[in-house]
Amino acid sequence: MRRSIAAAVVVFAMVVPSAADAYYAPPIENIGPPSGSAVLASVGSAVKVEFTCPRFNTEYIGVKDYEAYWVEFSLSTVTNSEGEFASPVRLERAKPTAASDERCEGSLASESVARGSTVYWRATRINCEVASCNEAGPTWSFSVAAPTPVAPTVPTSPSPSPAAPRGPSSGEGEVTVYLGCGTTRHTKAASICGKNQPIGAFFRDSKEAVYTVCVRYPGGTKPCVHSQRAEAGVLYVNTLKRHSAGRYAVTWTVGGRRFERHIVRAGT
Repeated sequence: MRRSIAAAVVVFAMVVPSAADAYYAPPIENIGPPSGSAVLASVGSAVKVEFTCPRFNTEYIGVKDYEAYWVEFSLSTVTNSEGEFASPVRLERAKPTAASDERCEGSLASESVARGSTVYWRATRINCEVASCNEAGPTWSFSVAAPTPVAPTVPTSPSPSPAAPRGPSSGEGEVTVYLGCGTTRHTKAASICGKNQPIGAFFRDSKEAVYTVCVRYPGGTKPCVHSQRAEAGVLYVNTLKRHSAGRYAVTWTVGGRRFERHIVRAGT
């Protein structure tokens, strides 16, 4: 009789889970530009994309917000074994818009792709309720078009002397790089992380910079993300999305300088 009562209690607990523990993740939706549209972008400008980044509930860590979202840009829809774009041209953490912290945006420098190229993009979120902890939204696209040139005006007075060209700032600033067991700005540098901890690769330049980051995963694969723009003094992070045990080597290249850091993911 006692065994029957215990079984009934267990069945009841499984059928009626606590609402606070239930997993719920609203879908990611495109706000703009419309998928398949042509976007005008002059040289030196950036194409911005906007999407919903709703809060979602997980059983393992509770409610997560916009800090869990990333934006991927690629010239192909082909993905690798981890479900990521196989040849990304940019991967960046999403930023909340001024309108709402459940509306996010990302940007792609216009010079990163040729005029007329089709760019595929999607938003992803770090969500370990799904396989590989990487949940991807739908894939959308846009093409980059040059705006119609404006006819030059004839000056009525002598033109001033042209300004001296501004040299690249990439190699001039003080660069800070490190790896840590987390992906927020409060993450501290570390040399070893637990099996299920996220690993972040952090970058900051005291001056505006364009940098490339590459990761050599256990097993030898080495994907890279190129032409990442960094504002002066802002801390940026790339997430190492795989969870294989072993040694990870991350290299950052900026202005001809190369920085390398290592971190180990424990197997148990």
